[in-house]
Amino acid sequence: MVTGKDFPGYTGLYLQDRQIFATEKTRFVGEPVAGIAATSEELAEKALDLIDIEYEPMAAVHDPEYGASKDAH
Repeated sequence: MVTGKDFPGYTGLYLQDRQIFATEKTRFVGEPVAGIAATSEELAEKALDLIDIEYEPMAAVHDPEYGASKDAH
């Protein structure tokens, strides 16, 4: 299993500005938080049980200029 702390790279088609895996907080619904590779489906299921994530709701940002600024959370 890898997380953003294990794999701190960036990706993106034109701008490499998106983290491969979220670290500290997710920025959108569906943002990847971890990756698992296993030699069997059983091992993959066991690895899934080890992932523990706590989400706290955040206010939505609807202004793209503000969302791209350092002030956006």
